[in-house]
Amino acid sequence: MPKTNSLTTMKPMTSNDFGNRLLVEDCQKVSVIDLLKDYKRQLKRTILRSQFEMLNENILITTSRTGNDGLRFWFACPRCRRRVGVLLKHPIQQELGCRKCLGITYKKQRYKGMIEAEIPK
Repeated sequence: MPKTNSLTTMKPMTSNDFGNRLLVEDCQKVSVIDLLKDYKRQLKRTILRSQFEMLNENILITTSRTGNDGLRFWFACPRCRRRVGVLLKHPIQQELGCRKCLGITYKKQRYKGMIEAEIPK
């Protein structure tokens, strides 16, 4: 009788050989998406607890809820405390604030009404 290797004659092992089959639901889940969400939440909390100092003024950051249950971040204007997305530095007075507090307008707003006034009705 020819000599056979004992490994080739053995039945291959399956997960059933260890008792009940393991289910995905029984395992601890580690998801990249969940991990990143946790880090983003921690970063947002850290940002909200801190204040920025710009031009020797403390700038607060506030939030509002979005329609899809997210958070939107805003600066609080150092003058009027309104929520704004952009703070401006006045070119002459070197003050920091929102455009309404500083009295700054867009170029288009300067000429608004001039063309309409010239058109005969």
